Amino acid sequence: MCSFTLLFTVFTLILPILIHVRMEENHLALKREAITLLHSHLQSTDTVPSYFTTEQGITINIIREEAFITGCADWEGAEKEICLYERAK
Repeated sequence: MCSFTLLFTVFTLILPILIHVRMEENHLALKREAITLLHSHLQSTDTVPSYFTTEQGITINIIREEAFITGCADWEGAEKEICLYERAK
């Protein structure tokens, strides 16, 4: 009886928590990759506006506004897009 209770606890509590943690790790890894790509393209691009999608499904859009250049990254499953700003040269 005790082993059944322990097994039931593992399947109903611990397993879903571990699955959720793994999904959040993947989400944060994709977010970190999107920010890194956005930063590197924002620093290295000479052509503004720029719009492209990476193999990972990250869409990067770089536009020039009055005093600065805005670069935004969006991907499937993202709660909101992430934007970085740089002063226009």
